Amino acid sequence: MGPDASTGGSLQSPRTNPINNP
Repeated sequence: MGPDASTGGSLQSPRTNPINNP
C-alpha cells in the first residue's frame, strides 16, 4: 500500500483499491 491507498489506488495499484476500479 502506497500513496494510492489514500487517493483511491487507480493511479498505481488498481487491484488494491477496487473502489476506483469497478
